[in-house]
Amino acid sequence: MHRPAPTNWISTPSTPALAAGEIHVWHALLAEAPCQRAWLNEEERRRLERIPDPGARQAFCANRTLLRRLLADYLDKDPGKVPILLSEQGRPRLTEGDLDFNLSHAGGHLLLAFARGMSVGIDCEAPRPIHNARDVAQRMFNAEEFGQWRREESTQAGFFALWTRMEARQKCLGEGLFAQRISPDAVSSHAFQIVDMPACLAWSPRREVTIRFLRPAAL
Repeated sequence: MHRPAPTNWISTPSTPALAAGEIHVWHALLAEAPCQRAWLNEEERRRLERIPDPGARQAFCANRTLLRRLLADYLDKDPGKVPILLSEQGRPRLTEGDLDFNLSHAGGHLLLAFARGMSVGIDCEAPRPIHNARDVAQRMFNAEEFGQWRREESTQAGFFALWTRMEARQKCLGEGLFAQRISPDAVSSHAFQIVDMPACLAWSPRREVTIRFLRPAAL
């Protein structure tokens, strides 16, 4: 169901230019990413302080730090001055320009996607037991996906493979998980694996793109 993990991850000490028709997908380990609280805006700092678990708090700060560092490079701005706000659905976005981004983290891994002139969504999931998986799948997947999952013997791996595709679509078009379902035909997508986790990238409008898989050489 998912393509194998990309073998062409490029480790780079600098952020390459993002051309039209390209999507950059970055991968980093949260444990290795620094936390620069000084770069966060007021909303991000308030959110950080509301997170009770120290590990989750560090993960949030680390993912926002790397996000701001990369956005600063793409926009040629200071990381602390990158204008990020949350939509009504909770999706982070820039207040101006044609650069779109999305991020997801699971199992200690962080994925970030960036594109110009397109909307992007990305999701990764660490497989884990799901209580009442059949009910959850029937409620969250469309009829075709639910039927596919049932035909594949309702496996945990199949559940999360389909989940990443569904969530990437929802995030791409700025819809929450419980909003009206986005049809798979409404976006283009690329499913893959990161280590042993399923992941999916979605973009809109539908078009052929070049995906560059990148890793920061130093964090």
